[in-house]
Amino acid sequence: MKLAWFTPFMRQSAIARYSKVVVEGLARRIDVTLMLPKGTPGDLLETTAATTLYGPEDLPALLDEFDASVFNMGDSSYHFAVWDALQCAHSRLHPAIAILHDTFYLNFFNGYARARGDTGRFLAELTSRYGRAGALRAVAAVNSNAPLESLDPYPLFEPIVEAADAFVVHSDYCRRRLRLDADPDVLELFIPAEYATPDADAAVTPDPPGFEYDGKIVILTVGLGNPNKCLHLILEALAQRPNISDKVTYVAAGEIRPDYLSSLKSIAARHGLSNVDLRGYVTDAELHGLIHRADICVNLRQPCPEGGSASLLEMLVGGKPTIVFNDGVYSEVPDRCVRKISKVNAVPSLASALDELIGSVATREALGSAAQEFATRDWARSRYVDEFVEFIDARQRPWTVRKSVRATVIEATARATAVGLGGEPLAIRILTNALGAWAP
Repeated sequence: MKLAWFTPFMRQSAIARYSKVVVEGLARRIDVTLMLPKGTPGDLLETTAATTLYGPEDLPALLDEFDASVFNMGDSSYHFAVWDALQCAHSRLHPAIAILHDTFYLNFFNGYARARGDTGRFLAELTSRYGRAGALRAVAAVNSNAPLESLDPYPLFEPIVEAADAFVVHSDYCRRRLRLDADPDVLELFIPAEYATPDADAAVTPDPPGFEYDGKIVILTVGLGNPNKCLHLILEALAQRPNISDKVTYVAAGEIRPDYLSSLKSIAARHGLSNVDLRGYVTDAELHGLIHRADICVNLRQPCPEGGSASLLEMLVGGKPTIVFNDGVYSEVPDRCVRKISKVNAVPSLASALDELIGSVATREALGSAAQEFATRDWARSRYVDEFVEFIDARQRPWTVRKSVRATVIEATARATAVGLGGEPLAIRILTNALGAWAP
C-alpha cells in the first residue's frame, strides 16, 4: 500500500515530532510519504522519510497517486492545512485515516473560520450540531476565552469524524468521547515511547546547570500553563503540608498564561511558599534536563480535552513517579505505574500523595521503575508499526476497490450535478453500491 501522511512538521509542534517518529518507523515496512504544504512557516524537522511539498492546486492529482492517506488532526492552527487536505480527500472519495490527537475541536474550527474569513459558516456548523441557542452560547464562550468547562458541551469533532473512513486514537477515553466506541474502523495506539528519547542536540547530563535546587526534592509540571493544568492545586496542596513544603522545590516548566501566572504568584505569596520556580518557556534540552532532575512529576488535567498525553509519556519513559487524576487517558495507565488521585477533594488527595512520595524513596523508585518498563514495552514504536500496518492491510481490498471506481464515481457525480440530480450524497450512494457488490 502506498500511503500519504499529512501533518504539521515544524519543530514547535509536538505532533510533528510524533509524526517523525512514526513515519520513520513505518518507512521500514511500507511506502509512506510525508505531505507538507508549501510555504510552511517555522523551522522544519529533519527526517529520513520521503517528503513531498504541495500546494492546494496539487492535491487532487497527488491524492490519486496514493492508496490511502493519513491526516493528523490536532486543535492548533498548525493543522489548518491538514484539514483542507482531509476535506479534499473526502470530496474525491479518497480513503482517509484521521489520527485524532484531541477530543475537542471547537477552538480549532473557530480559529480556522477566522483565518479563512468565514465566521458565518462556523456559526452555521455549530447551529446544525447544537441548535441556534447552543451555537450562540458556544460562540460567546469561545470568543471570551471562557474556561474549558463552559465549552465542554460543544466539542465540534463531528466534521472530522464524518470526513474520514478510519481512525487512530491514543486512548479508549478518546474513542468514547468521539462516539467511536462501536465503530470497527478504529485503532487505539498510544504515542510511541521513542518520542520521549532526546535528540542528539538535546541530550542531557546528570544535574545540568541551573537545575540543582540545593538538593531539595523537585516536583515538576511541564507544558503550556492554563487553569485546566491545575498548577494552583499543587500550590494549595503544598500549603496544606508545611512539614514538607520546605523540603521541596516546585518547578513549572512551560509558558503560563499571564492572568493565571499572576494568580499562581498570589497563591504562593499568600501561603509563604518560597520554593516555587515558575520557570516559563524552556528549550527541549532544558525540558529533558528538568525531567531528568525531577524527583516527582504531577500531570493533572481538569477538564481533559487531550486524546493522549506526550508529557505523560515523557515522564513515564523517564522513570518518574507521576501523580495523575484517575480520569481520561491517565486512568488507563496501570495503577502500578502512576499514583492516581480523585478529582473530588483534589487538594487533600494531592497533598496526601505528595506526602507519601516525598517521604519514601523506595515508593518513588518502585513507581518510576514500573512506569518506565511499561511505557518502553507496551508503547514501543515497533509495536505501534506492527499494529498500524496490520490495521491498514485489513482495509486494503475495499480501499483498492474504491480507488478503481473513484474516477467513474467522480464523473457520474459531475454529470448528475450538471443536470440537477444532486452532488456528493449521490456519489456516496454510488460508491456504497459498488463496495457492497465487490468488497468483502
